[in-house]
Amino acid sequence: MAINSPPEFDEWTISGLMKAPSVGGTEALRVKESAFSMECESAKLFQATDITHHVSGKLTMTMILVHVKYIHCVRNDVLNEHGVVDITKTSWSRDISSGRPSGVFWLPRSAGAEEKEKIEQALEARERRENQ
Repeated sequence: MAINSPPEFDEWTISGLMKAPSVGGTEALRVKESAFSMECESAKLFQATDITHHVSGKLTMTMILVHVKYIHCVRNDVLNEHGVVDITKTSWSRDISSGRPSGVFWLPRSAGAEEKEKIEQALEARERRENQ
């Protein structure tokens, strides 16, 4: 479950996921366990387009076009027979929307303030386990 964690918390520690370095000279870290990740050149932002809801007119997302320098693929099950990432076998998540090319579904996202006590308890429990 995704949450908006408070700024004082290290989201890497909370998630239990491992960091992986980028190889293309970017500073951003990758999620080691991710099925695949795209390493983009931040200076090569081609376009940012706001997408609004067709009825309400509210901003729902921003589509960003960038130069992808590297695609890191960790799991072979997301590749097609030519060794290329098959997007029908993947899912992306931004905010509370997750989807596949066949559709979109809503995934609730907790507010960090509401989850602060649970986060602190999880971090304390992890620290106790590590110190045993």
